[in-house]
Amino acid sequence: MTSVTSERLDTMVGTLRHLYPNASLSFTQRLDPEAQGYRFVPSGANPRLAVPAGSAAAASLTVQRPCASDTLVHTGRRTALGYLLQRRWGKVLMPSGIGIHDSSDSIEQTLSEIFGQPVLLGLMTGSARANRKPVLSVFSTDGEEIGFAKLGLGELASQLINDEHQALLAVQRQNNPSFRAPRPIALADFGGNPLLVMSALRPDVRQRRLWLPASAAEAIVNTASTYSTWVDGSPWMTGLRETLSAVQVPEAREIEILLSDLVQKFPTIPVRFGGAHGDFGPWNMARQGQNLFVWDWERFSGDMPAGLDLYHFAVHELLRANPTAAAAIKAFGAPDLRAGVLRLQGNLAHHDEHLQLLPLMYLAALATRFIADGAKYNVTDTFALGAGHLRLARELLTLTQGGTINV
Repeated sequence: MTSVTSERLDTMVGTLRHLYPNASLSFTQRLDPEAQGYRFVPSGANPRLAVPAGSAAAASLTVQRPCASDTLVHTGRRTALGYLLQRRWGKVLMPSGIGIHDSSDSIEQTLSEIFGQPVLLGLMTGSARANRKPVLSVFSTDGEEIGFAKLGLGELASQLINDEHQALLAVQRQNNPSFRAPRPIALADFGGNPLLVMSALRPDVRQRRLWLPASAAEAIVNTASTYSTWVDGSPWMTGLRETLSAVQVPEAREIEILLSDLVQKFPTIPVRFGGAHGDFGPWNMARQGQNLFVWDWERFSGDMPAGLDLYHFAVHELLRANPTAAAAIKAFGAPDLRAGVLRLQGNLAHHDEHLQLLPLMYLAALATRFIADGAKYNVTDTFALGAGHLRLARELLTLTQGGTINV
């Protein structure tokens, strides 16, 4: 067993202890087919998911959650797992799990009270990130998915869950036809931690490549009051500087210098600000006919430069895989992306300057988020991701100052 798989098993078992504080939990390499509890998928040594042991239908749906970033390999793997879990071979090939012998005062009981009926749960704990949290699929006892829930077990996760609840309320008030977000059902308390319960968004069609969703991004910009102002003194800039002032690492000081350089280079370029999803990527989306489902609103903000969501959609995964200036220049320079960002800015008088400034604002915003979260919560991978965004921003700013590029 590697350190990664051991960490996943420890996290899964520890999370279940939080969710069932009064229960007697028994980890077993061969879960009784009639046991109440959770089966580990794909294995006990590497549990990415915990699915309800007593419902083949709910177990199958837990592992099959389509999104627009799915590749054929991902889709095929999940479909195969779902097929196995509906048949006896699933119990043979994935025998490990946790038996639960008392569900009193548990997350299961709390969610049963919220939905007004007994429920079954599927659990995902995610990878080791600063915002890691239990994410729960909620099913009726006949295996029908009836909701979705997130539990904040740490300071950052709790803050993000409260923020997401406010975001979903704001989005619901707009009721924009360009996209569909989860409907907030309840913000409850479980063991002193916030529990966000919402409707589930599950497409029932095969997902294909999703093109740049500019109309949805524009609608999200307008979920908040929009305004135009210079970068210096904007709420966006003030928020970044406040965040950085609390982070005592050299990289935070480097971002502060970067922000000062941006102000010096672009002192009087008006930028349009408004609402932004904050993690606007195909991994948080799905197509359902003509509808676009968008979930995971915990990073929503009402004071973001219009267009940053489109940059995130188009370049985030690419730059994680290839964090070089050449890759960034090519990605930011895609014609459809440039056109979409300028459309959201609504001001073409300074379009050359905007197309230099806005990618730098995007990189600075993510560098601040990742470095601040990584430093505060001691998550090395998150911090390193922020440092990579900072390095790219410095390289691109140097190139634009030299007049050699216009991203």
